[in-house]
Amino acid sequence: MASNPDHTLYLPAAIIFTVIYVVLSLLFNYRMWRNREAKWLYFLVWGTNIMLGGFIVRAVTHFQPYSLGLFIVQTLLILLAPTLFLAEMYIIVPKFADTLNASEFLLIPRKYVIRIFFGSDIFSYGIQGVGGGFVINTTTPGLATAGRIIVLVSMVFQLVSYAIFMALIVDFGIKMHSRYPERRASDSSSSTRFTSNDPGPKREWKRFYAVIVCASVALIIRTIYRIVEYAEGSQTEGYVAQHEVFFYCFDATALVIALAPMTIFWPADYCTPSTSSVEMDLEMNNPSDNTVYGRQEEDIPK
Repeated sequence: MASNPDHTLYLPAAIIFTVIYVVLSLLFNYRMWRNREAKWLYFLVWGTNIMLGGFIVRAVTHFQPYSLGLFIVQTLLILLAPTLFLAEMYIIVPKFADTLNASEFLLIPRKYVIRIFFGSDIFSYGIQGVGGGFVINTTTPGLATAGRIIVLVSMVFQLVSYAIFMALIVDFGIKMHSRYPERRASDSSSSTRFTSNDPGPKREWKRFYAVIVCASVALIIRTIYRIVEYAEGSQTEGYVAQHEVFFYCFDATALVIALAPMTIFWPADYCTPSTSSVEMDLEMNNPSDNTVYGRQEEDIPK
């Protein structure tokens, strides 16, 4: 891991990221309170809360570097919380596609996206928990080695699963852009965007799509870092594990990059609970075509 009972953790960094996650947690919980019907965002909120708890315990561990109990708690919280973020992405993407009336652009039928990837996430989560429990049992070296192998295999599985999901996201964006290309700045109308019948500003679909891509890349970077960390072997010998700078750059910061944009681009604002409750349209950017996502312009209420 990025830390262990054999050396004192760097307190200033732990405090800084504790403060950052306090802010993220407060913002997400406030947003959730304002959007109580968006229960599908609980994974995002609770994942952030768990990360906050992990960093609080990490800061406390600085003062008790030989406390195995504190080490176990902060290790498991920080290791497992991001799995909830992955699960949230599996929910957000299909809902976003539904909102755009573009589910047919998904490589995998919408109803199977959540089942397949969410199932793989649960499997990985459980295996990582078991392996992480073995790893932190430092009094039994053989068990710790077995635990590292278990966690490593589960993380490789998670990486492959999310890489496939990332391919789905990229393919979706390519199809959307190909069918609804952005006009040049010299054109009279603005870029492709989706609108709702609810009052409020029009929102460009590409903005939230960029948030999804940013979060996905950050989560992949974090997973690769964890794989490299565990692949090195012993917690007392691994170069990456013994230098906290790698943990704060490729784990803590990567997750902040994944989460922070969602405090501004709140997923519930871009993903409707169902396409039947709020009708969403896409403006087509062909000047010679007066249709808006398959509907005649004159048929659309002004």
